Amino acid sequence: VANPPWGERTGDPARLRNLYATLGKLAGELPDPHLGLVTSDTALAHATGLPLVRAVLSEQGGIKVGLWAGPPRLGAS
Repeated sequence: VANPPWGERTGDPARLRNLYATLGKLAGELPDPHLGLVTSDTALAHATGLPLVRAVLSEQGGIKVGLWAGPPRLGAS
């Protein structure tokens, strides 16, 4: 689970695309990749290149944020 920089905390979510892509690449190299991350920006979650789904929607400081998780674990039902 990661809470990488996003949105208001950086001022420019577009420049974070490479960070999220790198997180997805590293997670994808694991034998049973699974990643959970917190972000307010759907595009950043998708920048991981992993099939993440928003598992939880919450609010932090008045900003709607999601806990994105996936892909499903191997053998999970």
